[in-house]
Amino acid sequence: MARKGSYGDGDEVSKMKNKRQLESILLVFIFVSSSIVIVVPLTAPKARGQIVHDSGSAQAEDGIWPFDIDGDADGIVHWNPNEDHWIEENYTVESGYTLDIPAMNFMGNPSTANEITFRGRGHKIEVWGTLLTHTNSLMPRLWTAFLDGDGTGWEGIIFRPGGAGNIQDCLFSGAKRAVRYFPAPLPGPGGSIMLEPGIYRSHFMDIEEYGVEVSGAEGYTNVELCYFDQSTNPRGRGLQVIRGNLDIKNSMFISHGDDEPQLYIWDSIVHAEEVTFTGAGRSGSLVRIREKSNGTVLTQCKFQTGAPGDHYIWTQGCTPLIDNCTFETKDGQLSVIAEEKYIGPSHPILRNASSMLPGNDDAPFDNSTINATGASSVTLQWYMHVNVKNPLGHPIENAPVWVKNRTGDPAEPPSKITDSKGWALWFLITELIQYNDSRAIFNPFNVSALNHSVKGYADPEPTMNLSKAVYVMVPFNVIPNSPPSVWVYTPSGIQSGNITLDFVLEDFDKGDDGNMSISVEYSTDGTSWDEAIAGPGSDLEHLFNDTLYHFVWDSKADLGSILNTTVYIRITPADRAGNGTKNQTGNFTVDNKPPELISGPTVDVTNVTATIQWTVNESADASVWYGLDGSLTNYATGNSGSTLQSVALTDLQPGRRYTYTVNSMDQYGNEYTSSIYIFETKVHIQLYKGWNMISVPPFITDPSLESVLISISGQYDAVQWYDPADGKDPWKHNRPGKPFGNDLDIIETRMGLWIHMTEDATLIPDQIVPDPDYSEFISLVNGWNLVGYPSVTSLDVADALDTVPYDMVLTYDAPTGQWLRYDPGTGSGDLSQMELGHGYYIHATFDFPWEVTYV
Repeated sequence: MARKGSYGDGDEVSKMKNKRQLESILLVFIFVSSSIVIVVPLTAPKARGQIVHDSGSAQAEDGIWPFDIDGDADGIVHWNPNEDHWIEENYTVESGYTLDIPAMNFMGNPSTANEITFRGRGHKIEVWGTLLTHTNSLMPRLWTAFLDGDGTGWEGIIFRPGGAGNIQDCLFSGAKRAVRYFPAPLPGPGGSIMLEPGIYRSHFMDIEEYGVEVSGAEGYTNVELCYFDQSTNPRGRGLQVIRGNLDIKNSMFISHGDDEPQLYIWDSIVHAEEVTFTGAGRSGSLVRIREKSNGTVLTQCKFQTGAPGDHYIWTQGCTPLIDNCTFETKDGQLSVIAEEKYIGPSHPILRNASSMLPGNDDAPFDNSTINATGASSVTLQWYMHVNVKNPLGHPIENAPVWVKNRTGDPAEPPSKITDSKGWALWFLITELIQYNDSRAIFNPFNVSALNHSVKGYADPEPTMNLSKAVYVMVPFNVIPNSPPSVWVYTPSGIQSGNITLDFVLEDFDKGDDGNMSISVEYSTDGTSWDEAIAGPGSDLEHLFNDTLYHFVWDSKADLGSILNTTVYIRITPADRAGNGTKNQTGNFTVDNKPPELISGPTVDVTNVTATIQWTVNESADASVWYGLDGSLTNYATGNSGSTLQSVALTDLQPGRRYTYTVNSMDQYGNEYTSSIYIFETKVHIQLYKGWNMISVPPFITDPSLESVLISISGQYDAVQWYDPADGKDPWKHNRPGKPFGNDLDIIETRMGLWIHMTEDATLIPDQIVPDPDYSEFISLVNGWNLVGYPSVTSLDVADALDTVPYDMVLTYDAPTGQWLRYDPGTGSGDLSQMELGHGYYIHATFDFPWEVTYV
């Protein structure tokens, strides 16, 4: 499994002799149930390199047994863990293939162990595909060893761009370079890939240049439980990170004793946690952090056994954070160098550093040298725990803390530590070191706690590099805390509903910020007080000093829907010292009373509109909720700012019953809502001069002809109806003013009528609107029937007569003077719908009761 056509070092004869190429085509079958679905050809994997195994002589590995042990040609070359492997030439893992290296059971004796040994300087394993190493789960102390066979220095394992792999439970020794992860050819993605668990539980010993280089690698970039020992090999780095990101955990670096660092960082972000760096008593740096590495953090690391005059951390043009680390600074060990070069100054931050020397926990940097060249600086930070107590040992919870003389300048004024309360808090103390090759001898500084005008002091005075608790004693007779006061503002104008009241708390000692609260009461006479109910958005607790807050009073919940002209609000402030002095508003008016109905409502209704009017006792905005048959789903607004309320409803349905409520809202949001009322829209039937074919809606209040047609009295001169049940005289007539011969006196909704108009007019029958589910039965006889359509729902003719046996429908269109017809046999005709108010000729094919539902 390797790059095709690539070989290691050696003459061409040797290369040709050892070249053995296999181009096998494998068929992989994928089965679903018992059927073959896909056939995929695969080329057998190739691995190139001169290999010597215990089982045979030197040969060029090509992916055939014994290297692919299971013989399945699956693209993975498996090395046998029970024999040695001698690499005579470069070994390349080609893109698309995997080299699988198991735990080799290395026990430390090359002559008898199972390991991987390189012969010849510069030989290497190049990975363009994937290289996997494994741990031995049964015997985790066993290692896969990569060794130098002839002392000439091999080139290690190189992960090329796109190549991927991990290094776990491996031992590297005697290499020029051990493991390298390379970046993409151009800046950006596409570099080598570190697979989980990254570089894990591995040793790198006596490497000539560097044990591991991580340069632009992607994936699971992690180094954990690793050991970098350069103690016997000078001028070799343990780990270098260039233009990448890396996490380092629970590992150890041992110096080799020259200027080369064991951890080298450049243009990278590295997080190192619980890592030990030891100088082994030799001179030389341990960590070097160069430019463009500002996000680098070293936390809970140890720096130990350095040499006199040497340094642990060397920074160039960057601002790393060294957090909670421990330093062994005996014999003048140089702790930190902040160097300014052409790339700019350095500004490392050392936070909460400590010493590992017994008895020196308070002085990790005393008498040690910090070098800050040019504009560079080193910032030292510690956390200090301040306890303020009285002489009896009782804590005083309200005593702001002050610090003086941090720089050694007697004229320096005291500086207050922000938001200090004087109990169980950590405070950040900062010292800026900005000089060259100077000993850091820190001045004592004063810590005091001010309680009103009385101060207590820490004794003895602490030094700058303090990491323990400081105890400040304050005289016993000082009052430790006092409750706050409150300013509350009277609202202006008439108030209603949820009323917002502004207030400000003042705490003289300013020691309870964030711990103050209020309680609120109301009164309608200034004498009797009750608890006020808080509305949404009220500020009640966790309040601060000198801050504008709001209490929202739900006045309707407390006062009800009334008008009250004498209302007061009183606020009581409190903190941990107890309740402060109450303060109250002046008198203000609360109007929660809604408008009152004086008259109405009345409704002026047509077939499609209704105007509703009523009167209230104060100016208000009018609105109506309304809907069909008991619902209130529609909303309409009317006039505003008047006592006469009026709302116009439009787009109503003719001949329907509507329910409604009227609403009046005053300027304060108080609203009157009436009980539910009912109105009914009319049915308007438009008539034209001449003959018209019509019908009337059901539930006419008076069915006599004169009453039904009273709205058009004097505008018609003849009415006719065809009664098929009267075989002798089916036509019934009524002519106004005719002294005899009138036999049509009653009009019913089932009838279709001919009416002759002397002029255009609108017929408005006086109707009681029936329930929506009311049905009318019309008896059809075999032959022609002149009938009405007693429904407010217009339907296609075929749908309206879907149960009726008929073969023709006719109606007369008065505006055009044309007959309209519908033929159910062909589904054709110029009559499309049946509508309320029209009359129709229906030719039934046999007697049939036709049911028509009103809605």
